[in-house]
Amino acid sequence: TVQIDNPGLVQMVDALSPEQKSHLLDRCKVTSSAELSWYSKCSEVRSYSTFKGERLAYNWQAEFRALHLWTHPLLKPYKYMMWLDSDAFCTKVWKQDPFA
Repeated sequence: TVQIDNPGLVQMVDALSPEQKSHLLDRCKVTSSAELSWYSKCSEVRSYSTFKGERLAYNWQAEFRALHLWTHPLLKPYKYMMWLDSDAFCTKVWKQDPFA
């Protein structure tokens, strides 16, 4: 089953409170949600590491992993979840296959 994880960037931004939307648009240096894309770089002045700007796509995946994924209805029947990035690898043989 494929589940769409969001209604789209413009719809998500337009659904924010006026204060949240204004803050995001300011951080992304745009005046309208229509000017945004997943490749838009937005910065947070308070943080040196994001002063240069991070793509919205990266920030969305982080928010999805940290918040939305855990309450997604398709995952309710599961007690555990294992997430492996494409650049992750195991350093030794596992005693039991976690996917079996």
